[in-house]
Amino acid sequence: MLLATVMTIVLSVSFKSSTDSQITKLEEESQKALTAAESAIEVALKENGSVTIGSGSLSTITGFEGTATIASSSDKTFTTPIIQKDGSYTFYLGNYDVQNKTITPVVDPNNLTLCFESATPNPALEITLVKPEE
Repeated sequence: MLLATVMTIVLSVSFKSSTDSQITKLEEESQKALTAAESAIEVALKENGSVTIGSGSLSTITGFEGTATIASSSDKTFTTPIIQKDGSYTFYLGNYDVQNKTITPVVDPNNLTLCFESATPNPALEITLVKPEE
């Protein structure tokens, strides 16, 4: 009975330790991916174009894939490219000034119509609105 108790404690501690190690590794990978994405966005904004992670000025980033593209649209309607499951797309409602790194707001930021379509039932849509300081 004592041996079974000791074995249970040892196995529990080792399981907890390995689980914590896996969680820590996943969190580190998540932070690296976020940093890579933010770097791509910054470079794309500076170059006012498109960049690919792992090439050009982002050649030091390895182990990740992705691109960032800066596009301007003067049209009142906009359609994003197809967004994969659990993917995201960021667009700014204004004009980006590369020199000052600022976004000038649109004329009427209170009048925004957003439509979306999903091929699957029960889609989820997450919207974050960031209002600049006045």
